[in-house]
Amino acid sequence: MRPTLDDAALDLIIRKARTQNGWLPTPVTDDQLRAIYDIMRYGPTSANSCPARILFVRTPEAKARLLPALSSGNVDKTKAAPVTAIIGYDTRFYELLPKLFPHRPEMKNPYEANKQLAETVAFRNGTLQGAYFMIAARDRARRRRHVGVRQRDGGRGVLPRRPGQVELPVQRRPRRSDQGAPAPAEARVRRSVHAALTTT
Repeated sequence: MRPTLDDAALDLIIRKARTQNGWLPTPVTDDQLRAIYDIMRYGPTSANSCPARILFVRTPEAKARLLPALSSGNVDKTKAAPVTAIIGYDTRFYELLPKLFPHRPEMKNPYEANKQLAETVAFRNGTLQGAYFMIAARDRARRRRHVGVRQRDGGRGVLPRRPGQVELPVQRRPRRSDQGAPAPAEARVRRSVHAALTTT
């Protein structure tokens, strides 16, 4: 019999997970971010397309570029967060399909020939990977410390040219015990076999 998640795990990642509005002054390390990514990248996507590209924003200069894309209620929260993950999508994800889907390298052909199809698939699967990222962050909270994750629609002009669309800016930071329930940058988004990880 295959193992299943117990109630505590389900409560942590789905049933009792809530938006966090308060953060502790605790740094989030590159190792912690990579641990989240290492879980996220195994989530299923269409033909292993993995179109999500991630920009981690830390510096005040980078945050200053992100703030105009935020609603007023999220500005102070984003300033306070030690890191914000902007999860975008690569509309030319298909260029990597021969590596990600090696038994059928021709899968890249219909996307290469139809830019609207590529955009739709990138948007859908990039958004899905954003959800995987949030669930992975909640899992890491159980292993280390409480972590808060926020999501909202992003604005245009935040990321460098590719990807040009922003889906789920996510703030990761340990939450305060009394709480219940994102910084543009000059860094270029690196493309890799899986979602790119860039810190600025």
